Amino acid sequence: MEQRHITGKSHWYHETQSSTAEYDVLPLVPEAAKVSDPFLLDVILDEETLAPFLSWLVPARVLAVELFPDQLTVTRSQTFTAYERLSTALTVAQVCGVQRLCNYYSARLTPLPGPDSSRESNHRLAQITQYARQLASSPSIIDNRSRQHLNDVGLTAWDCV
Repeated sequence: MEQRHITGKSHWYHETQSSTAEYDVLPLVPEAAKVSDPFLLDVILDEETLAPFLSWLVPARVLAVELFPDQLTVTRSQTFTAYERLSTALTVAQVCGVQRLCNYYSARLTPLPGPDSSRESNHRLAQITQYARQLASSPSIIDNRSRQHLNDVGLTAWDCV
């Protein structure tokens, strides 16, 4: 067990999960945000392969741009910020284990200003993240109470997609 002294505290504590081994931290891939097809993330497929799926692929591409625009104006009826949208999408990608989407949403989130550090903003983002995590992993546990929590933190019916 490694002992550590925290500056500003007058006591020692034992950190049971600490390790002196260095871990490989994967770097952020900023170029992951620069794609011409935000739905397929520039996966290269020939037209013959895509042809049977065009009936839903074309509207899905339009919807991807609509749901995650580069610029977004927040109004009284639309309170879901671009940061919150991308953060929610990143949460779902993480729960589902899709690394390519994680890289894409992380790279898009990086330049955006996050919410202010108020207790209300932190609570709002925590509720949104919890709901997204539940929806992605166990949608059957979502109930009226879960949806009420979103309403309680200021999300409108327009925000809930």
